[in-house]
Amino acid sequence: MEINAEPGQTFVGQFRVSGGAQPESVTIYALDWDRGPDGVYTPNPPGSLPGTCSAWLSISPAQLDLRPGEEQVVKYSFTVPMDASGSYWSFVMAEGQNRPEKPEGDDAHRQVLIGAKLRYAARFVVNIKDSANMQGRIAGMKAAALAPASNATDEDGVNISILFENTGNYYLKPLGYMDIRTLDGVSVLKTGIKEFYVFPGKSIWVDTRVKGPLAPGKYLALAVLDYGGDNLVAGETRFEVPLPQPGAQGADGR
Repeated sequence: MEINAEPGQTFVGQFRVSGGAQPESVTIYALDWDRGPDGVYTPNPPGSLPGTCSAWLSISPAQLDLRPGEEQVVKYSFTVPMDASGSYWSFVMAEGQNRPEKPEGDDAHRQVLIGAKLRYAARFVVNIKDSANMQGRIAGMKAAALAPASNATDEDGVNISILFENTGNYYLKPLGYMDIRTLDGVSVLKTGIKEFYVFPGKSIWVDTRVKGPLAPGKYLALAVLDYGGDNLVAGETRFEVPLPQPGAQGADGR
């Protein structure tokens, strides 16, 4: 969920929570999640991380009892502080646990259903209008083989990893393309880089799989990204086919 807002503005909205195959008790709450460059999320108490909007959120009801297949509405509201600028984020969690039921049959042989807790997360982003400082850069690149390159097959190719850093104050969703070139500048393979997201002040490694036969030799991988700012950003790394297995390091793409 992504909302464009102004300082002092109040928002009211709702979302739906659906039950599963068993009766469930579901708790709804906000939580801060920190995502590292490797894409791994770490949970943190609400309001504990810079850039969080967890403290703004009011959620009602915070507890649901759902019958199998039942759907209920959860309402949320928040007011943007007057001094807010840039982007803020939180994750709204729905944590369910199966409710014990009285089984049919003899009470002396009663069984209780014990269910595992399941958590579902919805990303919640608030962008403050007219305060965007959209800045980003490619901070590094590296190359690794997709498969042994002893034969030129369709499965051969290269995985190019890009380290993108959001150096501004706004939520970014870069996308772009990867161009594999010979050292003479001749383009031999090109593929798109799918859209990904990066919170302000964070960085993330993004993999692009470039499939196709590459003849033995030296190549340059050129990555070009459009993150919504005034300029495109680019980075490059060199590699040689055949690539070692696994995880050969490329040149830094600064």
